[in-house]
This record gives sequence, C-alpha cells and structure tokens, in this order.
Amino acid sequence: MRPRRHHAAGFTLVELALAMAITTILLGAMTSAVLLASHALPDEDDLSERTAAAIATLDRISSDLALATSFIAAESSRVRFNVPDRGHGDPGLEKIVYKWAGTPGDPLLLRYNACPNVTLCESVQEFSLEYVPKAKPLQHTPRVLLVVNDSNALESQESDKLDLIESWGFPVEVITDDESADTYTAMLSTSDVMYISETVLSSDMVETPYDTDRGIVTEEAYLYDELGISETAHTTYGNHFFWVADNTHEITAGLKTGAVQVFEFFMKHTYADGALAPGAQVLSQWPGYDPTTVVIEVGAELWGGGQAGARRVGLLWGYTDFDVNGLTDVGHRLVRRAIVWAAAPVGISSIRITLQLDADASSRLQTQVQLVNLPEVS
Repeated sequence: MRPRRHHAAGFTLVELALAMAITTILLGAMTSAVLLASHALPDEDDLSERTAAAIATLDRISSDLALATSFIAAESSRVRFNVPDRGHGDPGLEKIVYKWAGTPGDPLLLRYNACPNVTLCESVQEFSLEYVPKAKPLQHTPRVLLVVNDSNALESQESDKLDLIESWGFPVEVITDDESADTYTAMLSTSDVMYISETVLSSDMVETPYDTDRGIVTEEAYLYDELGISETAHTTYGNHFFWVADNTHEITAGLKTGAVQVFEFFMKHTYADGALAPGAQVLSQWPGYDPTTVVIEVGAELWGGGQAGARRVGLLWGYTDFDVNGLTDVGHRLVRRAIVWAAAPVGISSIRITLQLDADASSRLQTQVQLVNLPEVS
C-alpha cells in the first residue's frame, strides 16, 4: 500500500486580499494615533518662544520695579507704583500698574499712566509678588501717638510722659485706649510710632490695629501676646537696675553689659514669659528670669505666626507702681531711643516675582529684584 501524500496548506486569493485590507486599516489607525500624540506634545520652537517671552516679561517688570519711588498698591497679584519722570506725557512721576486677575488662563496686563491696558501675556497660569520689607532712615522728628486711659482727662503719669516726650521736640497726639479701629487708623496715618502707656487697660484695646505699618513701643506687657512679642508676660521683683544682655542694638548702644541703674528708686520689672517670638531680640534680662526688654525688627517672625509690619519694642517696666519721674538719665535715653528706633518708616527692599505661562510646572520662573529707593507703600 502506498503512503498518502500531505499537501502544505496555503491562503486563497480571497483570504490574502482580506488580510491585506485589515493590515492597511491597522497601519492607518496606528499612523493616526502617532500623529495625534505628536500634536499633543508641545512644539519645541513654541515652548522656547514662550519661555523667552516669560523671561522678557520678568526683565521688563524687574527693571521698572527696581526704580520705584513709592507704591500705591502692593498686592500679591497686582502692583501699582511710581517711577521717576521718563518724559512721557505731563512732567512728573510716571505711574505703572502690573496686574493679573488671579485665575489660571487670565492675561497679565500693563497700564502706563492713563493709557489703556496692554496685554503682556495672553494666558498666564501664575503671577505672584512677594514683598520683603525693611526699615529705612527717618527723615524728620518722630511723631508720637500716645495711648492713654482717657485722652480727655490725663492722669498725672500720662501728663508727665507727654511732657517728657515733648521735651525732646517730638510732636505728640493722645488717643483713648478704647477708640475704634477707624480712629486709630486715621490718627496713625499722621504719626510715626504708637507709644502705649502702662496706664491703659489692655482689655479695652480690642480694636487697636496692631498689624499697622507704624512702629509700636509698649509699657503694657499684658499686650505682648497681641503684639506677637511673646506668649504672655509677668511682673517680677523690682530693683534699681536692669541687666543689659545686648549692647549692640541702637537702643542699648554705649551701655555696658550687666547691671545698669535705670530707676532712681525701687520699681518692679515686667518680663516676657512663655514662648518668645522667633524673630525677637532680647536687649535686657532679669537674672534667672525671662527677657525684660524685647525688640522685633520689621519683617521678623512674630509669636503666633505672621511677620511684623513695623518695628516693635517691649520696655522693661509696666507694673502699676511705675513712675516715669523715677527714671534715671539711662531710663530717659531708653525711652527716647526706643521711640526713634520704632518710628523708622517701612520700605520695600526687594520683591520676588513668579511667572508661569504653561501648565507644566517646569515653565515656572522666579526672580528677585532689589529696589534701589526702598520705596514705601502709600
């Protein structure tokens, strides 16, 4: 019997044509997917152009801000300021505004003087401004707002403090401790420093704007928590002396460290207790106890969070037995220097600018611009 022969299987013409058709469809679909994916990726030239545009925008804003002479508005996404005369329009300061509405996709706008808004960048993901404050030299005699128990009927101690401060040529206005926030704000606008007498009732000062950009000097230690100096304060045993811990500061400069007579007779001290402000500087300290004279520089971190909008001083006296007439010449010097130091106006030393045009976080750009004139916010 002869063996059977096996023939190799093959494709028919119809099967081959069908396979080729399916392959063509699959290849077409894959090509479309690749094309769609490639269009979804940012074009390198387009990305480079937008990065260059962002850098140019930052350079423009930085060059304008560097020469600012004063700020009319200084907000996180809007800044309005003056620069010296550039010969545009009427003689005088030029006014510039950069603003972003704050919603991703909104444009970044520029307004120059009274001209219409100009779009700098069409679609912006982020634009922010962070201001770094710094005290600048006071150009005139400090104007003092003296906080008392009743401005219409001064106590003898309050009258004596008023006379002492005015004897240095410092103009003084008085305000009652429980006045409204609006009254405080209005009177502070024509003052450089607020001096809080220990005769006030801290519980009455519920509307006092402690976050003001004016300096604050306090004898009332029970306001330390409100001022962000420390968690709380207490009264300790008295003496004729105070103990200087730091004589490098303007207020204590020239004094020896250690015991220095500050009272003509026995008087009690107050001291900061509990947690101290991270940005606090201790100038004097009762031996074995907490700080008795504390200062906080503008921009320094406060107890409870936040930054000081102006300089703050907590003096070492403030108990009810305090007598301003019992201060020695050193005591007078401390008061005078504290007022002058705290009265320094607040300027802006630098601004950190952030600009992001694309959704990709890698396109986020930052720069820090130093301001030449330490401008103030009006």
